[in-house]
Amino acid sequence: MTLFDTKLKTYISYCRKSITVSRMSASESVQYQKAANQRYAELHQLELVKEYSDVGYSGKDTNRPEIQEMLWDLKSGAVEADILVIYSVDRFGRDLKHNIETMLEILNYVKQVVFVAERMASDSEHFKILFLMLTGMAQENRERILQRMADGRKAKVLTRKSFDGNYPALGYVKNEEKLVPATFEHTNDLQLSQGLFILQAIFHSYLYGMSLRQIAKMLNQRVGFTRRGKEWTYKSVQYILSNEIYCGVLKGTLENVESYLVENANVEAVVDPLVFELVQQKLRFEKSGRKRKTSFRSPHFTLCLACSEPLVEETNSLRCYKCWEEVELVKIEQVLLSEVSKLIQGALTHFNLESERKRLLDQYLMKRKLLVQKIKELDERRKRIELLPDHHASKKKMLSVNTEAITAQQQELLVTNHLIDFVKSANDKKMADMIKQGIPHSLIALPYLVTVDFLNKQIQVLFHREVFQSVGEL
Repeated sequence: MTLFDTKLKTYISYCRKSITVSRMSASESVQYQKAANQRYAELHQLELVKEYSDVGYSGKDTNRPEIQEMLWDLKSGAVEADILVIYSVDRFGRDLKHNIETMLEILNYVKQVVFVAERMASDSEHFKILFLMLTGMAQENRERILQRMADGRKAKVLTRKSFDGNYPALGYVKNEEKLVPATFEHTNDLQLSQGLFILQAIFHSYLYGMSLRQIAKMLNQRVGFTRRGKEWTYKSVQYILSNEIYCGVLKGTLENVESYLVENANVEAVVDPLVFELVQQKLRFEKSGRKRKTSFRSPHFTLCLACSEPLVEETNSLRCYKCWEEVELVKIEQVLLSEVSKLIQGALTHFNLESERKRLLDQYLMKRKLLVQKIKELDERRKRIELLPDHHASKKKMLSVNTEAITAQQQELLVTNHLIDFVKSANDKKMADMIKQGIPHSLIALPYLVTVDFLNKQIQVLFHREVFQSVGEL
């Protein structure tokens, strides 16, 4: 039987497109393939039995619904045809093993398979050799396309420091290559602007004691569904609270191997990195069950003055897991209420914490130096790993572990840098002048930093001048 045999009368058609085209139906997006198959059928006087089209499915996917339906129809006898007409080999699939197995199965039920673009039929000379060669080329071409796309994503994220995605995070809009808060200055879309208010509500509600499920319930009652038309759940709330993009950082993994963290990205921070770190601490140590009831809940970012480590909130206290000391929450709350009262009354005109501030600053400057050195060492190790041959058994795993370690150190360095800036600004008279000049700050910022001196049994508060504008002026 040859390509131009006219004795065969009936045919089925198969088309595939790996992407879904916006504002086009599945049928329209593969119209050029259908038209080519129909021209072939008209030329050879074939009668159409049924058309199958997989739109939005990769050629690597072995569970495409329409091709599975076609196989079931042929096996069950629901559809009988003499010829299967396909536009090209790469539309049939891009996986060598799957293509071979599917082709052998199909040939049990049809007399001939025709590939229009290659002008090749299953009963023509050298079909098996040509089919294997073209399928192998289709698979290799797919891998090259994926590599080019991966290189493009990597360049966009690491070189241009831009967000790579179709859907900006809640509360953001795209402004050219930069993500900016969805304020009325940047968008006229009320729904997008509402996303920014929802974001602030989520962070503030969690910091002031609401559980993830309570926040989800509140959003379902007052806001409605998420942007994707689903109900809010504790997982969706947790995802937002854990998304580093809100503090201006791009973080993720490229090709499931190379972790990255990009500071100073083209993303305008909405959440102060110290607030974000505080939220991550609360999420890590979150306990199930009912929350502690109290008339005063506050977003404590509390440091141990001895070791500069953040304290972790337990039932009724904050604990330093390095010094293994603890302080009652009620004592910190009493000090905070007292200091905030002084601030509101304008009585707090000087912080009188110079020695503690200098001690904290020295500790964090040393910590930053050690972190920078550690990152440099890990980066040198990464370069040595990349020199290993690609066939090395452990190269991929070693690279993944090393880049994860670099990302973790960069995250800690980011928090350390912001703590240094906070401590510097807490008693810096130049800060007030900067604020008068309109220096921007995050929409969700840390209002104060609490330090606990377990040795001398003292609790001190450093207020952030960007939040309170200037000491004694609210």
